[in-house]
Amino acid sequence: MRRLFVLLPLAAGLTACGGASESGALQVGFTVSRGGPALPCAQVSEVLEVDVLLKDATGAVVGGVPRSAECADGVWSVSGVEAGEYTVQISAKGALSGDTSAVLFRASEVVTAPGSFDVVLQPQVAYLALDWTFGEAELGPCGTEVDTIDVIVSTGAGQEGSFSETFACTDGPVSIPQPLDLQQYLISVTANSSEGFPLFTHAAQRLLDRGLNTYTANLMPLGGQVFVDWDFVVQSGDMPVRPCDADSVQVLEALVTIESLEGGAPISEMVDCTDRPHAFAAARFTQGRQLALRVEAVGAERFIAEETFTMPAGDRVGERLVLHATSTATIAVEVSTSSCTPAQDDGIDMTITLQDDTRQLDVTVPAGERSVVLPELWFGTYLLEASVRTPQGPLCARTEYRVVDDGHADWGTLRF
Repeated sequence: MRRLFVLLPLAAGLTACGGASESGALQVGFTVSRGGPALPCAQVSEVLEVDVLLKDATGAVVGGVPRSAECADGVWSVSGVEAGEYTVQISAKGALSGDTSAVLFRASEVVTAPGSFDVVLQPQVAYLALDWTFGEAELGPCGTEVDTIDVIVSTGAGQEGSFSETFACTDGPVSIPQPLDLQQYLISVTANSSEGFPLFTHAAQRLLDRGLNTYTANLMPLGGQVFVDWDFVVQSGDMPVRPCDADSVQVLEALVTIESLEGGAPISEMVDCTDRPHAFAAARFTQGRQLALRVEAVGAERFIAEETFTMPAGDRVGERLVLHATSTATIAVEVSTSSCTPAQDDGIDMTITLQDDTRQLDVTVPAGERSVVLPELWFGTYLLEASVRTPQGPLCARTEYRVVDDGHADWGTLRF
């Protein structure tokens, strides 16, 4: 299959290479330039066909000679022409903005028959070499935050000739592998995390000229980073523990999750426990976003911390979190006293408060159910306040204490 490339135009050059072969023979070898070094036509994949015109000294087209050449051969030749001066015009064609036979490269030079010559076809279209940087950080984020780079080169939504591709962050500079019209383009570059969230961006209008155009996108952050730090506590009220390898901690990794309270999927990344404070790399956040942060780690115990905050301008460096050892607890309820058995039982209401008043949980055991599992309770002693819910109000209030100090607590039965 014949191929055609689109490249930027350069001054075409034709040089004699050796003497004439047989009398009246003319041979022209051709290579192709996209605006840089000349390449064999076979290596320019966008070239689909090569047309040739031979004109005499008066400008008339010479008949009876081949009007095409094979790109793979890179040579056009004819024999039996009269000796003299001619103009040879070679056009390499291919697809451009919906036209499957657009002129991408061309050379037009004066030659003398007999003789052998070489000519370089220069681009009649635009090519783009694109690079990116992160300002003073240069390519630093490629090793920490950024995984891929999305590139879009377009004259407008849905327009022919648009280009879009995803590259690795360290691939730059890249050559856009398709020819482009000589017009203004929107160049959009977006740097994404490994989870696919945009972190940095750049967009600019650029008028492309014939030949090789070069452009470097200076990517700017989309919002700030969230920095996270934490200590550990086993029993509520104890002093925080810093080392991840402490006997009571024994944590290797922590799962950090940030979720927008305004909607959207949560974003998580696993972090080495010793990487503190940690700059959350999976996403950046703009000023004013309402966010929920959760850090969870499993070691000697299951440790959890949560907080909500409003994203400030720039980076967010919050207070050091305290990851508390947590457990679940199961409690059953039984209503047996006649005075606590109303005509209509709407369930059991419970308020569970940590003894130091730092944590409170409200739970309802629905009517017809007689047990409930309480999630993520910090280790410590809890005040349990419960009552039977009825249409007339709470009935048979009870107050008891329960303790959480291991992986799962069985709080027995609460009887009314």
